[in-house]
Amino acid sequence: MTSAPATPGDPERTPVERTPVERTPASLGAEEVHRIAELARLRIEPAEVPMLVEHFSRMLRFVDSLAEADDPSLPPWQLESASAETLRSDRPREPGEPGGPIPAEAWRANAPESDGAWFTVPRVVG
Repeated sequence: MTSAPATPGDPERTPVERTPVERTPASLGAEEVHRIAELARLRIEPAEVPMLVEHFSRMLRFVDSLAEADDPSLPPWQLESASAETLRSDRPREPGEPGGPIPAEAWRANAPESDGAWFTVPRVVG
């Protein structure tokens, strides 16, 4: 069992246990190549299919080889996408603060023309 590195403001983190994942050798066939071409809206010639099968299979084998590289100095992946340290506080922002409201005078000053409270734009549609 390894622990994730400490982050500023969070001196200790819950240990994360690494579990080995059973992987099968990645490869694909002509049917998958045709499906990928269809999804990508590519027209491929029948003579290109064997070459593409080999290229895609080599790419998948490379990605699989990355899973075999176990470097204990790297932290394990954690699936805590919505943890407390990554979320902003849910509060109204003050004017001038990043993410805060922009005063009306400031955004009207950037408009080519304004009519008091509104932007004035040229008519585009008939």
